[in-house]
Amino acid sequence: MDAIRNSTPDQIRAMIRDSAHGAVRRLTDPRTGDVYCWPAEQATHAVGAAELCIPYDRPPGAGDVLTLDNG
Repeated sequence: MDAIRNSTPDQIRAMIRDSAHGAVRRLTDPRTGDVYCWPAEQATHAVGAAELCIPYDRPPGAGDVLTLDNG
């Protein structure tokens, strides 16, 4: 999983453009406030949290997914 910690808006936009799904997942570590983003197709929020050792107790489908606004 190619997660970036505390990414800039430009890094997020580039990651979204390069993502096979045109989206990134975002997760905040409640202990540190660090924000992690990764291409959506690489891992669900639960899997990403486990790989990053971040506590995660949201139900499936409740995580943040970012896309580019093409409107």
